[in-house]
Formats: sequence, C-alpha cells, structure tokens
Amino acid sequence: MRRYIPIVLTLALGVATCGCNDDLPVPSRVDGLRVLGIQADPPEVAPGDTVSLKALLVDADGRSIEAAWTACVVPERGTGPLGGAGETGEGGGAGYGLNDGGTCLEMATIDPSAVMDLGSGTETTLTIPADFLDTWSNTAQAYGLPIDNPLPPSAIEGLHSIAGVNLTVTLVVTAGDDTLVALKRINVSTATDKNENPAGMAFHLELAKGAGDAPETATPPEDGRCLTSEQGGVLSVYPGKFFLTALNVPATPVEYPVLTIGNTEADLDVITAEETYYYSLFSTVGTFNDDIMKSTGTRRVAWKLGTEDAGDTTLWVVTRDGRGGAEWCEQPVTVLEEAPAP
Repeated sequence: MRRYIPIVLTLALGVATCGCNDDLPVPSRVDGLRVLGIQADPPEVAPGDTVSLKALLVDADGRSIEAAWTACVVPERGTGPLGGAGETGEGGGAGYGLNDGGTCLEMATIDPSAVMDLGSGTETTLTIPADFLDTWSNTAQAYGLPIDNPLPPSAIEGLHSIAGVNLTVTLVVTAGDDTLVALKRINVSTATDKNENPAGMAFHLELAKGAGDAPETATPPEDGRCLTSEQGGVLSVYPGKFFLTALNVPATPVEYPVLTIGNTEADLDVITAEETYYYSLFSTVGTFNDDIMKSTGTRRVAWKLGTEDAGDTTLWVVTRDGRGGAEWCEQPVTVLEEAPAP
C-alpha cells in the first residue's frame, strides 16, 4: 500500500441545499436514502486495467433502490497545479467541494463521447482506457497546467508515477422520490507499488461502565460483520453507553511518497507521509460522540442508546485509508428495552 495525493469519495446527502446549520443531517444517522461507501478494487490502477466497483446503499425506509453508474473517460477538471486530486470530503460527507469538476452526467451534456455507461445495480466494472495517460492534454487538464506547454517527459513520468491522474465515476441512486449523487475517484498511475484496500478490519464493542482496555488485535470476521468472532452473530445491547474500538490497526503505519508544490509550478518536491485509517460510523439509532475515528487517535468512540431505540437495527463501519482505499462491515444489532437481569 502506498503514496499519493488523496483520492476521495464525495457523497451528496440530497439534491436540495439549505443555508441553515440546524437543518443539516447528522452524518452518522442513517435516515432515509444514503450512499455510505463506494469501493474500487483495486483503488489504484494502470491504464488498461479493469476495476471492480461496488456501493454500500441503504434506505432506512425499506424502499427499493435503483443505482446507475457512469464514468468520465477524460480526467476531472482541476483548479490549480494539483487541483485534480484535491480532497473534498470524508465518509458520509455533505456534498461537493468548491473545486469539484462536476459529475460525469454533467460532462455528458457537453460531450456525450466523454462518458461511458457502466450499467446499473450495486456492483459493476470499469476498464481504464489503455491510452488514458498517453496524451499530455489529459494530465494538463487534471492538474490545471497549460496544454500548449508540456512538461519534460521525465517530469511527466514522475507526475504519473507519484501522483497519477484521477478518473471520476458517478453513481446516481434513487429510492422513491429521493435521488442522491455520489462520486468515486480512481487513481490511474504508472507506479509499480500501488495502493490496496484496507483489510483485516475488526471491532470490539463493550458497555462503557466498567470497560477495560480493548484488545489490540483479533481474528477478523469472515462474514462481512464488524465484531470479532467472539462477539459475532446478532448482537444484543440495551439503553446505555457502549464503547466501539477499532482493532488490527497496523503497528507501523505504511509510508508513501506524496507530491507537493511550492510557490511555482516548477517547484515540485516529494515528501513521505504515513497512512491513516478513517473509520466512519453509521446506524439508524443512537448517537456517536464522533462520526469518524482515526487509527492515529484513541481508536474508540462512544455509542449512546436510549429506550426509544429498542428494536432491530444495523451498525455499519466504513474504513478508508485517505488515498482511495475503502472497505466496510455490517453488524446486525438488537436493542433491548432494558438491560437483562444479572
């Protein structure tokens, strides 16, 4: 796993906007239609490679969900020398960034030949055009560089091997009258050591009162659930506060090179960064004291449940490495009306 200027998943929580902060939804609360994550496997590829795409789609109202995929066959429009790879959001984020180039559907209204239809459903595949990095215009467009003044070939190769060029995939999701649009950026590079999706994720849940230190490691569940095998199956909890802890965090973070820029476009440098896992938390009930925990922090969040939360629900955790890699788990949970008798 390695390197590069971050690739992102940008999530739109809805098609309407509001200037009132009180009306903004809590990212961790699943209420209605949501796109909780999109995974590209692998998240970083070479020209000509095929990528498997899948989405974690949830509708709290139980409606049938339709999903349609498209891909931009030209890079997204950047703003500034390295704008094509600018970070605009984290898991469950609230919309597009100011430097976002728009969706593939918007690009199709200008040039239909610039967009590929990838079909429908929660999963699909995309084959990267073999000539994606062959022309200077693609790289220049992605990074806001002059098309009529190419960089030297050695500089272009360095840019392609360290930073790469992003290809945007657009996912349009519909349930009833609700429509969401999500973007996934796939990094296309010539690097020999490419990024991979997070693996081996496991989590530990325990009552906060009297909680001790959670284990550092555990055998990952094999059925797509979140909790260790000792806590697997359908978990029963009750009103109160519980601690959820991320396990199997790498003892030594992966190091990778990142391309930086100084005051001029010619002032490029490469620095070493350390990979961080971001764990985004979602459920239909309860409240988390933080919507995201980091592998570099305490690795623990508090989940508070009330009597009004009684019933069957689901806990989702989406793990991202900040560089385009993603994985998730899904844990069935039954919230009891009260704590069981001792």
